[in-house]
Amino acid sequence: MFPTLAARKALNLFLKPKKHQRPAAEEVWYGSARKRKLNNGLAINEWGLEGNPKVLLTHGWEGRGSQMGAFADPLVAEGYHVIALDGPAHGESPGEETNAGIYSRALVLTQQELGAVKVIIGHSFGGGCSVLATNLGMKVEKLITISSPSDYTKVVQNFLNFVPLSPWSERAFRRILTLKAQVRLEDINISQLGSHLDIPILVIHDKMDKEVPYKNALNLHEAWPQSELLTTESLGHRRILKDQTVIARVVQFIQR
Repeated sequence: MFPTLAARKALNLFLKPKKHQRPAAEEVWYGSARKRKLNNGLAINEWGLEGNPKVLLTHGWEGRGSQMGAFADPLVAEGYHVIALDGPAHGESPGEETNAGIYSRALVLTQQELGAVKVIIGHSFGGGCSVLATNLGMKVEKLITISSPSDYTKVVQNFLNFVPLSPWSERAFRRILTLKAQVRLEDINISQLGSHLDIPILVIHDKMDKEVPYKNALNLHEAWPQSELLTTESLGHRRILKDQTVIARVVQFIQR
Protein backbone atom coordinates (compact mmCIF):
# COMPACT_ATOMS: atom_id res chain seq x y z
CA MET A 1 0.00 0.00 0.00
CA PHE A 2 2.95 2.34 0.64
CA PRO A 3 5.66 1.36 -1.88
CA THR A 4 7.72 4.54 -1.55
CA LEU A 5 7.73 4.33 2.25
CA ALA A 6 8.86 0.71 2.08
CA ALA A 7 11.57 1.66 -0.43
CA ARG A 8 12.87 4.45 1.83
CA LYS A 9 13.03 2.10 4.82
CA ALA A 10 15.03 -0.38 2.73
CA LEU A 11 17.33 2.42 1.59
CA ASN A 12 18.00 3.33 5.22
CA LEU A 13 19.41 -0.17 5.65
CA PHE A 14 21.35 -0.06 2.39
CA LEU A 15 22.90 3.42 2.60
CA LYS A 16 23.67 3.95 6.30
CA PRO A 17 26.96 2.33 7.36
CA LYS A 18 27.51 1.40 10.98
CA LYS A 19 30.51 3.02 12.65
CA HIS A 20 32.48 0.35 14.46
CA GLN A 21 34.93 0.95 17.28
CA ARG A 22 38.55 0.99 16.17
CA PRO A 23 40.19 -2.29 17.28
CA ALA A 24 43.41 -2.31 19.26
CA ALA A 25 45.36 -3.59 16.25
CA GLU A 26 44.76 -0.27 14.46
CA GLU A 27 45.67 2.01 17.36
CA VAL A 28 49.40 1.95 16.60
CA TRP A 29 48.84 3.06 13.01
CA TYR A 30 46.24 5.61 14.02
CA GLY A 31 48.42 6.97 16.80
CA SER A 32 51.42 7.46 14.51
CA ALA A 33 49.43 9.38 11.88
CA ARG A 34 49.05 13.12 11.40
CA LYS A 35 45.33 13.90 11.42
CA ARG A 36 43.41 16.70 9.74
CA LYS A 37 40.19 17.52 7.91
CA LEU A 38 40.00 18.41 4.23
CA ASN A 39 37.95 21.30 2.87
CA ASN A 40 35.17 18.83 1.99
CA GLY A 41 35.03 17.81 5.67
CA LEU A 42 36.56 14.36 5.25
CA ALA A 43 39.10 13.16 7.80
CA ILE A 44 42.51 11.91 6.69
CA ASN A 45 45.44 10.19 8.37
CA GLU A 46 48.89 10.95 6.94
CA TRP A 47 52.32 9.36 7.18
CA GLY A 48 55.55 10.39 5.45
CA LEU A 49 56.94 13.65 4.16
CA GLU A 50 54.88 16.31 2.42
CA GLY A 51 56.10 16.68 -1.15
CA ASN A 52 56.84 13.01 -1.66
CA PRO A 53 54.70 11.09 -4.22
CA LYS A 54 51.27 10.49 -2.75
CA VAL A 55 49.59 7.12 -2.23
CA LEU A 56 45.89 7.33 -1.30
CA LEU A 57 44.25 4.52 0.71
CA THR A 58 40.47 4.07 0.42
CA HIS A 59 38.69 1.70 2.80
CA GLY A 60 35.61 -0.46 2.33
CA TRP A 61 32.03 -0.33 3.62
CA GLU A 62 31.86 0.30 7.38
CA GLY A 63 35.64 0.59 7.50
CA ARG A 64 38.09 3.39 8.39
CA GLY A 65 41.25 4.81 6.93
CA SER A 66 43.32 3.38 9.78
CA GLN A 67 42.09 -0.08 8.75
CA MET A 68 44.66 0.13 5.94
CA GLY A 69 47.45 1.46 8.13
CA ALA A 70 49.69 -1.60 7.64
CA PHE A 71 50.64 -0.17 4.23
CA ALA A 72 51.93 3.08 5.75
CA ASP A 73 55.39 2.25 7.13
CA PRO A 74 56.57 0.10 4.17
CA LEU A 75 55.51 2.79 1.69
CA VAL A 76 56.96 5.63 3.75
CA ALA A 77 60.25 3.71 3.89
CA GLU A 78 60.29 3.78 0.08
CA GLY A 79 59.77 7.54 -0.02
CA TYR A 80 56.00 7.96 -0.32
CA HIS A 81 53.52 10.26 1.37
CA VAL A 82 50.70 7.95 2.46
CA ILE A 83 47.18 9.31 3.02
CA ALA A 84 44.32 7.20 4.39
CA LEU A 85 40.87 8.66 3.93
CA ASP A 86 37.80 8.21 6.13
CA GLY A 87 35.09 8.07 3.48
CA PRO A 88 31.78 9.96 3.70
CA ALA A 89 29.74 8.78 6.72
CA HIS A 90 32.66 6.62 7.87
CA GLY A 91 35.20 6.92 10.65
CA GLU A 92 35.66 10.54 11.73
CA SER A 93 34.16 12.01 8.56
CA PRO A 94 30.70 13.61 8.64
CA GLY A 95 27.46 12.21 7.29
CA GLU A 96 25.00 9.45 8.06
CA GLU A 97 24.63 7.80 4.66
CA THR A 98 26.69 7.32 1.55
CA ASN A 99 26.76 5.45 -1.75
CA ALA A 100 29.09 4.77 -4.66
CA GLY A 101 28.33 8.11 -6.30
CA ILE A 102 28.93 10.18 -3.17
CA TYR A 103 32.12 8.29 -2.23
CA SER A 104 33.53 8.50 -5.76
CA ARG A 105 32.90 12.23 -6.13
CA ALA A 106 34.48 12.74 -2.70
CA LEU A 107 37.64 11.06 -4.03
CA VAL A 108 37.70 13.43 -7.00
CA LEU A 109 37.38 16.45 -4.67
CA THR A 110 40.05 14.98 -2.39
CA GLN A 111 42.55 14.81 -5.24
CA GLN A 112 41.70 18.35 -6.31
CA GLU A 113 42.72 19.53 -2.84
CA LEU A 114 45.71 17.23 -2.30
CA GLY A 115 47.16 17.59 -5.78
CA ALA A 116 48.74 14.80 -7.81
CA VAL A 117 48.17 11.28 -6.50
CA LYS A 118 50.55 8.66 -7.87
CA VAL A 119 48.70 5.52 -6.71
CA ILE A 120 45.34 4.71 -5.18
CA ILE A 121 44.86 1.51 -3.17
CA GLY A 122 41.21 0.64 -2.59
CA HIS A 123 39.73 -2.09 -0.42
CA SER A 124 36.33 -3.61 -1.21
CA PHE A 125 33.73 -0.83 -1.66
CA GLY A 126 36.57 1.70 -1.70
CA GLY A 127 38.26 -0.14 -4.55
CA GLY A 128 35.18 -0.03 -6.75
CA CYS A 129 34.62 3.64 -5.89
CA SER A 130 38.22 4.36 -6.83
CA VAL A 131 37.60 2.95 -10.30
CA LEU A 132 34.42 5.00 -10.62
CA ALA A 133 36.32 8.11 -9.46
CA THR A 134 38.89 7.69 -12.23
CA ASN A 135 35.99 7.75 -14.69
CA LEU A 136 34.79 10.98 -13.09
CA GLY A 137 38.10 12.75 -13.59
CA MET A 138 40.48 11.52 -10.91
CA LYS A 139 44.01 11.01 -12.26
CA VAL A 140 46.39 8.33 -10.96
CA GLU A 141 49.38 6.54 -12.43
CA LYS A 142 48.55 3.14 -10.96
CA LEU A 143 45.54 1.50 -9.32
CA ILE A 144 45.33 -1.37 -6.84
CA THR A 145 42.07 -3.03 -5.83
CA ILE A 146 41.83 -5.43 -2.89
CA SER A 147 38.77 -7.65 -2.37
CA SER A 148 36.67 -5.38 -4.58
CA PRO A 149 33.33 -6.07 -6.30
CA SER A 150 33.21 -6.16 -10.08
CA ASP A 151 29.65 -4.87 -10.55
CA TYR A 152 27.65 -2.70 -8.15
CA THR A 153 24.42 -3.50 -9.96
CA LYS A 154 24.79 -7.04 -8.59
CA VAL A 155 25.45 -5.65 -5.11
CA VAL A 156 22.13 -3.81 -5.33
CA GLN A 157 20.32 -6.89 -6.60
CA ASN A 158 21.80 -9.10 -3.88
CA PHE A 159 20.49 -6.66 -1.28
CA LEU A 160 17.04 -6.68 -2.86
CA ASN A 161 17.09 -10.48 -2.82
CA PHE A 162 17.85 -10.33 0.90
CA VAL A 163 15.20 -7.67 1.65
CA PRO A 164 12.46 -8.56 -0.83
CA LEU A 165 10.21 -5.68 -1.85
CA SER A 166 7.11 -5.57 -3.99
CA PRO A 167 7.69 -4.70 -7.67
CA TRP A 168 6.38 -1.20 -6.97
CA SER A 169 8.68 -0.70 -4.00
CA GLU A 170 11.68 -2.08 -5.89
CA ARG A 171 11.13 0.41 -8.70
CA ALA A 172 10.91 3.21 -6.13
CA PHE A 173 14.08 1.89 -4.43
CA ARG A 174 16.05 2.01 -7.67
CA ARG A 175 14.66 5.42 -8.63
CA ILE A 176 15.50 7.03 -5.29
CA LEU A 177 18.93 5.37 -5.15
CA THR A 178 19.75 6.75 -8.61
CA LEU A 179 18.76 10.26 -7.46
CA LYS A 180 20.83 10.01 -4.30
CA ALA A 181 23.90 8.59 -6.07
CA GLN A 182 23.54 10.88 -9.09
CA VAL A 183 24.66 8.01 -11.26
CA ARG A 184 22.63 5.43 -13.15
CA LEU A 185 22.85 1.94 -11.68
CA GLU A 186 23.68 0.47 -15.09
CA ASP A 187 26.71 2.79 -15.22
CA ILE A 188 28.46 1.32 -12.17
CA ASN A 189 29.68 -1.94 -13.66
CA ILE A 190 33.23 -1.70 -12.32
CA SER A 191 34.59 -4.28 -14.76
CA GLN A 192 33.44 -2.24 -17.74
CA LEU A 193 34.56 1.09 -16.27
CA GLY A 194 38.04 -0.21 -15.57
CA SER A 195 38.43 -1.62 -19.07
CA HIS A 196 38.87 1.94 -20.36
CA LEU A 197 41.73 2.81 -17.99
CA ASP A 198 45.12 3.11 -19.65
CA ILE A 199 47.14 2.50 -16.47
CA PRO A 200 48.68 -0.53 -14.75
CA ILE A 201 46.26 -2.18 -12.31
CA LEU A 202 46.90 -4.81 -9.64
CA VAL A 203 43.89 -6.91 -8.58
CA ILE A 204 44.28 -8.67 -5.21
CA HIS A 205 41.70 -11.11 -3.84
CA ASP A 206 41.48 -14.10 -1.55
CA LYS A 207 39.88 -17.34 -2.71
CA MET A 208 38.17 -17.74 0.68
CA ASP A 209 36.60 -14.26 0.73
CA LYS A 210 33.03 -14.79 1.96
CA GLU A 211 31.90 -11.17 1.60
CA VAL A 212 33.03 -10.48 -1.97
CA PRO A 213 33.50 -13.83 -3.77
CA TYR A 214 36.74 -14.49 -5.66
CA LYS A 215 34.82 -14.58 -8.96
CA ASN A 216 34.75 -10.78 -8.79
CA ALA A 217 38.54 -10.66 -9.10
CA LEU A 218 38.47 -12.94 -12.14
CA ASN A 219 35.87 -10.66 -13.73
CA LEU A 220 38.04 -7.58 -13.14
CA HIS A 221 41.24 -9.23 -14.34
CA GLU A 222 39.57 -10.51 -17.50
CA ALA A 223 38.04 -7.13 -18.33
CA TRP A 224 41.10 -4.96 -17.59
CA PRO A 225 43.79 -5.43 -20.26
CA GLN A 226 46.64 -3.92 -18.18
CA SER A 227 45.85 -5.76 -14.95
CA GLU A 228 47.80 -8.28 -12.91
CA LEU A 229 46.11 -10.71 -10.52
CA LEU A 230 47.44 -11.65 -7.10
CA THR A 231 45.50 -14.52 -5.53
CA THR A 232 45.79 -15.40 -1.84
CA GLU A 233 44.29 -18.21 0.21
CA SER A 234 42.80 -18.28 3.73
CA LEU A 235 43.21 -14.53 4.35
CA GLY A 236 39.53 -13.71 3.89
CA HIS A 237 38.14 -10.25 3.31
CA ARG A 238 40.08 -8.15 5.88
CA ARG A 239 43.15 -10.03 7.11
CA ILE A 240 44.47 -9.57 3.59
CA LEU A 241 45.09 -5.90 4.46
CA LYS A 242 47.73 -6.86 7.03
CA ASP A 243 49.47 -9.72 5.24
CA GLN A 244 53.16 -8.96 4.78
CA THR A 245 53.41 -10.84 1.49
CA VAL A 246 50.52 -8.83 0.05
CA ILE A 247 52.02 -5.56 1.30
CA ALA A 248 55.42 -6.43 -0.17
CA ARG A 249 53.82 -7.19 -3.54
CA VAL A 250 51.95 -3.89 -3.45
CA VAL A 251 55.15 -1.96 -2.74
CA GLN A 252 56.93 -3.84 -5.53
CA PHE A 253 54.12 -3.08 -7.99
CA ILE A 254 54.21 0.62 -7.12
CA GLN A 255 58.00 0.83 -7.33
CA ARG A 256 58.25 -1.01 -10.64
